[in-house]
Amino acid sequence: MSENRNSELSDDTLTLVLIGAFALMLFGPTLAARLIPQAASFLVDVHVLTTENVILPLSDAAGLDLGRLVIAAGGLLLLLALVVFAVRRAAARSARSTATR
Repeated sequence: MSENRNSELSDDTLTLVLIGAFALMLFGPTLAARLIPQAASFLVDVHVLTTENVILPLSDAAGLDLGRLVIAAGGLLLLLALVVFAVRRAAARSARSTATR
């Protein structure tokens, strides 16, 4: 029984780490662009942000165009799906433990 609990705990920990890492990858560059001007110019150089056809400005001269905005929205939806998966899994496990008592 304790072996099963440890594997569930490690699965939960892995899920939280994946959600955190994905959120950092999604929001990290945009937060850096807002806070550090040099980061915004670096992100433009590596084509994460753009200076042309900016729809969502993240700094004075750089932001997301339509293509990058669609990719970011897809990433946000994927992050939301991961969170819903984790919450539903925790609720199902809680219901199972309550039913076995």
